[in-house]
Amino acid sequence: RGAALALGLIDLRSLEDRLLRASDMQVVGATEARLALGAVAPDAARGTTLAELATQPGFAEAFLELWDALRRAGIDRDDFVRLADRLGRAGARSGSTGLSARRFAALARIAAAYEDRLRAREVVDGAGARLRLPAALAELSPGRVRALLDGASVLEFDGIGEVSIVRARMLEALAQAGVRVRVILPEVPPNLAAAELSAALELSRRNLVDKAPSVELVARPLARAGLLAFV
Repeated sequence: RGAALALGLIDLRSLEDRLLRASDMQVVGATEARLALGAVAPDAARGTTLAELATQPGFAEAFLELWDALRRAGIDRDDFVRLADRLGRAGARSGSTGLSARRFAALARIAAAYEDRLRAREVVDGAGARLRLPAALAELSPGRVRALLDGASVLEFDGIGEVSIVRARMLEALAQAGVRVRVILPEVPPNLAAAELSAALELSRRNLVDKAPSVELVARPLARAGLLAFV
């Protein structure tokens, strides 16, 4: 479910945390993130279809779940704003400004206000830190990266199950730093009725192929790969 370092086995989330601690990023916790979102959401949503909803208890937590998922897919603040603008212009050209487009635009406004608030405080939240981690690793020397890995020259990940775009980028950054990175992905037998599992594994494979070309992929039959950890 992770990589073997000199100090022993380590799971992928713990490895990410170790690398994040070595960066200069100041990471706020979930409570601070919700408070920051709650402070900006009502003003950011004013005049939009989410104006009333943004003032309700639980909105901050629900929004951050969505925003975290988008950032795990590699979508940052500017990407979200551009997507909302593109959707709005497409609707205008077709003569329709549907409810979904207006809600999307409102969500993008809230995300932008939230990110601006964190930037003003010179902090990031957990998902934001992981989104920036590949760039932070690229600024470190290969020797520093190896030191963070207990001197390991090879990282082998087995049973990690889901590899998001952001995680694939992190693995590519490690590979670019001179570390040999191998990811073992299970192969689901054709006769096994596991459509959702097959789709998740194919998405992981595609993310690695597209975003981590320097990472070595190893296929292993599911019976040998064991249980998967979707974390």
